Amino acid sequence: MINKKIIVSLGDPAGIGPEIFLKALSKINSKEIFEKIVVVSSLSVLDFINSQLKYTFEFNELANIKDTKPNKINFINVENCPNYKVGKSDENNADYVIDCINIASDLAFENKINLVTGPINKSVISSKIKNFQGHTEYLKNKFSCSDVLMLLANDQLKIGVATTHIPLKEVSNTVTEELLINKISLLEKGLRELFNIQNPLMGILGLNPHAGESGEYGQEDKNIVQPTVQKLSNKFNLIGPLPADTAFVSSKCDGYLSMYHDQALPVIKTLDFHGTVNITIGLPFMRVSVDHGTAEDIASDFKADPSSMIKSIKIALNENKA
Repeated sequence: MINKKIIVSLGDPAGIGPEIFLKALSKINSKEIFEKIVVVSSLSVLDFINSQLKYTFEFNELANIKDTKPNKINFINVENCPNYKVGKSDENNADYVIDCINIASDLAFENKINLVTGPINKSVISSKIKNFQGHTEYLKNKFSCSDVLMLLANDQLKIGVATTHIPLKEVSNTVTEELLINKISLLEKGLRELFNIQNPLMGILGLNPHAGESGEYGQEDKNIVQPTVQKLSNKFNLIGPLPADTAFVSSKCDGYLSMYHDQALPVIKTLDFHGTVNITIGLPFMRVSVDHGTAEDIASDFKADPSSMIKSIKIALNENKA
């Protein structure tokens, strides 16, 4: 049962975001769902993709998100879209992309509804926002959240990331007891509230090879990860630190917490690249994103796979819990 609307921002117009959004709607093809989706975009972007894909969607511009119609794509028009070229990265797109993110996230916050985000080019936005790391960190700061968790999910695996877009050399100093307590708490919240897994078994990966081998390969697992897992064991159902190289083979957990970005993403993307989504836990609303980039190298071919966008929309609508 779909009770609330969702907001969608399409990401960089030079990438595949607008394409996979319209493709997703064509495959979902439900008037009830159309009425629940509000997209923040320039009409020119939507019109162009509609034409390129030879679709016949009609568009309904909104002044208020309450005024959606069931048989049209409902949108909030953002007028400052530059003359962009699909498939070509351009810093001139930055202001428009940032405006779309801000408008969409403000609507999600004000109306207490979920947000779906399309892929962005971080280097483009960094031309306007210094040290821009991505949606996760940007929205955390925008809404003054104490902490958030990047949670990657598909039908086979759900894994949170303790540290996200930072250099590998900074990870060991960033992984602290306080950070792990926050991330484990958010992981449990996400598994329970989004996927209806009560008292989830959570596997906490070690930071070092073989989870440190009792201190032989670094002290972080012995001195930080293991004591934190033990400290929280009365509150949560935890095992760890697990050696990352065998964690997903020998342990059947409901979810995992990895210590750094590339300890998690290669695994889950290899399992199901197109069916994986990126969920931000800890914001005042749920944010779901496709778990791939702008793919500008294929954007002008208009042959992108919309599976991750379909999954993101369904999870945001609470129609698909997997």
